[in-house]
Amino acid sequence: MSFEIVHFDAVTSTMDAAMGYYKQGGSPPFAIVADEQTQGRGRRGHTWISMRGNLFVTYVVTCPKRMVSHMSFVAALSVHETLVHYKKINDEGRRQKSKGIASLSLKWPNDILFYGKKVAGILIDVMDNRDDYTVLGIGVGMNTRH
Repeated sequence: MSFEIVHFDAVTSTMDAAMGYYKQGGSPPFAIVADEQTQGRGRRGHTWISMRGNLFVTYVVTCPKRMVSHMSFVAALSVHETLVHYKKINDEGRRQKSKGIASLSLKWPNDILFYGKKVAGILIDVMDNRDDYTVLGIGVGMNTRH
């Protein structure tokens, strides 16, 4: 499956930019990526510190209504597994054993922890509800540098 990637230097949040892009006719699936967020947000209105150099992306996808309740878990597991895979490759590149992988954990429902500290968060927003499917924004903020 291919999808469009739209890049911005700075946005209030990739979720806001994704909603705007969708309302202007953007067709899922697509991704909004930004170098910086000026008003990044997490669940329940919490602020997500968005320092330049980290990863900020929102994927916009269509989802069958029966699967919407599972998407938070699927997204968190996907980000976690990506980090586990990255850690394995990184450890092998340094000729180290990959014994530190257990240091990565999921904190339900939307956080990835590394040695107990939050390194990534996932925010899911409903962008559109249709009769047979839902359009979801799946935002991921990951501290890749800071």
